[in-house]
Amino acid sequence: MGNHVVRSNNGSTKSNSSKKTVYSSRKPSGNSSATDMEHNFVTHFVPVDKLTKILNDLTYENENINGISVDIFTRYLFPNYKEFGNRFYYFLLTSSGTSSSYLNSPTFKQQVEKFLSQMNDRTLLDIYVQVYSNTTDDSSDVTVNALKDLFMMSYRLSMDDCLPTCNYIEETIDAAVTSCVEVPSPTEENTNIPLSFKMAGTPCPSHWSLLYSSDLHGAAVNRLLHHVLGYRGPTILFIRGSSSNNKCVTYCIGSTVEWHESSSYWGGDDSIVIQLKPIYRLIEKGPKLLYLNTLIRGYAQGLRAGSDTRNPIINVDQSFNSVMIEGAPYRIMTIEVWGCGDRKLKEKQLDIKRWQVKEAEKQRVVKLSSADWMDHPDRYLLELAGRPTYSNAENK
Repeated sequence: MGNHVVRSNNGSTKSNSSKKTVYSSRKPSGNSSATDMEHNFVTHFVPVDKLTKILNDLTYENENINGISVDIFTRYLFPNYKEFGNRFYYFLLTSSGTSSSYLNSPTFKQQVEKFLSQMNDRTLLDIYVQVYSNTTDDSSDVTVNALKDLFMMSYRLSMDDCLPTCNYIEETIDAAVTSCVEVPSPTEENTNIPLSFKMAGTPCPSHWSLLYSSDLHGAAVNRLLHHVLGYRGPTILFIRGSSSNNKCVTYCIGSTVEWHESSSYWGGDDSIVIQLKPIYRLIEKGPKLLYLNTLIRGYAQGLRAGSDTRNPIINVDQSFNSVMIEGAPYRIMTIEVWGCGDRKLKEKQLDIKRWQVKEAEKQRVVKLSSADWMDHPDRYLLELAGRPTYSNAENK
């Protein structure tokens, strides 16, 4: 069901004035009044008229009902998402206030137009929560299972044209649900609980690039540096650890700027540290949260994250064997770094690495003059190895 909207100035379509319907739950912003908004913004729902007639005819043909049934609505509008279609239909039915078991054509058209007129993301989010809570008030209470269904449907819709899908989506959704509410006991599973969460972002855009994986490239800091440095874009680093009692945790470090080695903490205002498992929670966000140093002596070595330099949230040792997370020791299971920029950034990184390789090859084949060779340390090493006349080869 697409939102087919046509905007026109007042009076430009006089012949269709009887079909103009304006529904809006948004409050006017700035100095614009509601009258001005209605004057300047007129919505035509001609496609809804056609859709209503088609669904009404199909319902009458199949079920001998003069209206639109849930079966026809779901079968023809949401063939691949029947569970969502069923919930959405009963949301429209409940919102209409009708006592009938189906929607007649005028009521269906009215409810669909009202839904399509919502232009505010926050309002749409509230509606989808109500779809899964089976309520039309502002309480927006859902059960644990309904919340999981909502997250799963959001994931399926966002990844509909992307392959492959995430192998850990069930665990991820469980962690997200746990972070929203306290897990109830089995006897309380069907009771309502307050919902307080914010949906944002996409699971894994198809243009993201895997820069480094400890499983694929080796668990060593020099391997991470080789694969990550030079990528001039935002990145996300995942650390998966296991404690001595087999408790597994997953943390995420997000950086909007490229990684580099320094003796000081660095990072943009949107640098972030998030716990993903066993629960999802934002730990810290702000500038200068990141630290990476393997070269500069006299300063801490390894990878760190957190604004408290004396007690960072995440502290990976230089060996990449263990990590301190919020003061607790963990054995590193995997570390991954994903590049979140467009594909051109990955190509630029590869170009930089190719240039570095070529420059290194040039340095290897540089010919030394006789004067340079006389003072070169390699000459003395060769003489110690028993080749004292090697230095005269150039003069022969």
